[in-house]
Amino acid sequence: MKKRIYQLTFLLIMMLLGCNGLSKKDPILLEAFEIHKKSVGIAAKSFDIWEKLPANDTMRSKFESELKDWGHNLVEVPGFHYHHDGLGHHHNRTPLKIPPDDMLLVQKEFKDSIESIHQRILRYEAGQRKQ
Repeated sequence: MKKRIYQLTFLLIMMLLGCNGLSKKDPILLEAFEIHKKSVGIAAKSFDIWEKLPANDTMRSKFESELKDWGHNLVEVPGFHYHHDGLGHHHNRTPLKIPPDDMLLVQKEFKDSIESIHQRILRYEAGQRKQ
């Protein structure tokens, strides 16, 4: 009986290792996905600050438009799933079919753009607090 358990355990381990070896993620896409997650985190922080701006503030609606446009245009990294509510992003569109190197560049560009929006929101918020 013990021998059978060891054999089944060994077989299960070999199957898991074999399957894992076939589904290795591309390291460039892994890097792109890490950047994607950071971008989404920055966007979430930006939305948090945006929500605290007064409703009648004209800059609030400008920032809202920029954040929603950014989220609507956000590109998913193929083969990776990441849940991000409130960004105006839709998962039901056809994913881009571009080489991993280009996907990495796309994700870096999205990160740069959300960092720019985030910095403008932070500067504006800091100016509002001084008044």
